[in-house]
Formats: sequence, structure tokens, C-alpha cells
Amino acid sequence: MFKTVFRYSLLTTYRQKAVLFWSLAFPLVMSIFFFFAFGNIGAFAKFTEPIKVAYVAPQTRNPFYNLRQILSDIPMSEGSEARLFELQEVKEEEARELVNTNQVTAAVLDLDPPVLLADKVSIKQVVVKQVVEQIHATKTTLTSLAKQQPAAALQTMGQGLNTAEYTRKIPINEGRMGEDILYYFALLAMVSLGACSAGAMVIISQQANKSQEGARVSITPANKWLRVAAAGLASYLVQLVLSLTILAFLTLVLKKIPLDIVPYLSLLISVGTLTGFLMGMAIACMVNGSMNVILSVTTSAYLFSSFLSGLMSHYVQRLVDTKVAWLSAINPGSMMVKSMYSMFYYQKANHSYLLHMLIACLLFSILVVLTLRRRYHDSI
Repeated sequence: MFKTVFRYSLLTTYRQKAVLFWSLAFPLVMSIFFFFAFGNIGAFAKFTEPIKVAYVAPQTRNPFYNLRQILSDIPMSEGSEARLFELQEVKEEEARELVNTNQVTAAVLDLDPPVLLADKVSIKQVVVKQVVEQIHATKTTLTSLAKQQPAAALQTMGQGLNTAEYTRKIPINEGRMGEDILYYFALLAMVSLGACSAGAMVIISQQANKSQEGARVSITPANKWLRVAAAGLASYLVQLVLSLTILAFLTLVLKKIPLDIVPYLSLLISVGTLTGFLMGMAIACMVNGSMNVILSVTTSAYLFSSFLSGLMSHYVQRLVDTKVAWLSAINPGSMMVKSMYSMFYYQKANHSYLLHMLIACLLFSILVVLTLRRRYHDSI
């Protein structure tokens, strides 16, 4: 009987157009949209033209410190003869006019500390700001050391501040930096948690007061738990195959996921799909209402989880982590994204998130057993 119910549930699940659309077609379309939308997100990593900056000289020049000369000598890249900044020395009023008319990226007032004038925030303005702040911090450090030890040579102190002589660059995630990958992780989390609706349908299809199918199967000699287990296993396997298909598409076609982390991501997606599936079953057991009401609640639940995990914007996830940390800690979508993030950037699996999801699966399973075991429907 188990094999019969399993085979029937497997065939009916694959034939549901809604399942194929929301669990396969829709994520594929979203992944392609992400691919084209974020295709040039890293294009600003290397500048091809100098950044135009207006420079306002101080009223009294320091013979030991020339900010204009320092900015002019910064190369665009290591070993390049091109310079990062194209400076134009003007008066303060003219500098403000150049900034307001977008003729320059920013204006630097050579004060103590330096003042940056800009009309917007972009990558170029951030570069100018960070460079100027770093130069001022180095100047402040040297000045403080000179006051404490007047006999020390400034050249010796400058060499001590040159970290290139005693530090070594070890790239642990070279070629993997990029904000767009977070959206693909959130998409995988959404696909996995999308099994929530499938789990709800298993409960609905086994209850006579929820669906016509439930009314038919309730009068069969098959045990209720056998029907739920067989139908649930079949539906879960279908959802898992669809989720892994999306992972394969991102890995082999779009090439956004490295092959070395695919085994761990497959395990994570398997557990995440099970979490979403059992969550849907638990919601269907607790919500009193029609099939449409239950499906509306389950859909809202996993979409809200995906929203918190950063599917619409990665800033949402950061905001939730800082402002509502407890919500991020219990959100399955956030658990999946953070675990993928850890494996992707640091090549180190964070098993705590897997453990938390397994605990959530256990709690959902207990909830399903406690609420469903008392529901029987007499044949009249």
C-alpha cells in the first residue's frame, strides 16, 4: 500500500503545473534576471580613467606635508604609470561650483582635518574619502610620534608605518568577492523553502474536510499515517529534485556557484527543503480554514522568510541582523544564506546553522504529530 500511495503521489506532484512553475520555471527566470541585472556589478573594481578632483590649497602651506603632491603621486594600479586622481587646484567657491555642476567627482579642502565636498555618494566619492582619511591618519600618527620622540628620524618612522615591508597578502577568497552572489544564495533559500506549499498540500489532500481528494482517501483501508508518510516522501523528493536543478543551473550554466562547494550546498538545500516542507505541514495542521486560506498563509510565510534573508535587497538582511537579531536567528532563510555565505567566502562550513534547521524540523514534526493524530473523519 505504501508503494502504491507513493507512486500515485509522485506522479500527481509532477503533473501539477503550479508546482513546476513556482519551484522550477519562476526561479530559473529570476536567476537569469539576476545574471543580466548584476552582470556589471563589479565593473567599478578597476578604474580606467583618473578621478577628477578639485583641490583647494590651504592658506599656509606646511613645508613637511603636501597633500596635493601625495594625491598626485598615487598610481591607478600597482606598477601603472597612470595616476588615480586628476587634480585641479582652484578656489573654494569655484570648487563648490565644479561639484554642483558634476564637472569633478569631489573637492578636497586642505584643512586640518581635510574636508571633502561631494553632491552624492558613489564608488568614486568613497575612494576619494578613504584615501584622504588614510593620508590624514598617517600624518597625525607621524606628528604624534615626532612630538613624543623629537630625536627620532621621520624617515625611520615612515618606514615603520609602511606595512608592505612586514605584512604578506594571503587571498583566501580571491575572485569570489561580489554582492550579487548573496542574491543567488537568497534565491536558493527561497526555492528550498518553497516546499512549504507542497507540505501544506500533503496535509490538505489527506483531510476530508479540506479537499475532495481527502474525502476520497479517507474511506480507503490505508492507514492515515501511511498515507501521510508516502505522500509526504514523494512530494519532498520532487521538491528536492527541483531545488537541486536550480543549483545545477546556477553552477553549470550561469557559473555563479563554484564546484568545490556544491556538495555542501546540496546537503544544505536538502535540509532546507525538508525544513520548508515540514513547516508547511505544521502550518496546514494549525490553520483552520479552506485550502486557499492555508496556501495563502504558507506562501506568505516562506516569502517573508525569503525577504528577511535578502532576496529583494541584501541591506534588508543586514538591517535585520543589527536591529532584530532574534528574528534573524529563527528565520530558516537567513540560516541558509549565512551558511552558504560562510562556505563560499571562507571555504568553511558552519554546521551550527544546519543543526538549527534540524532542530526546527524536529519541532515541526512534533507539531504535526500532535495536531494531526486526533483528527479522524467518519465515513457517512
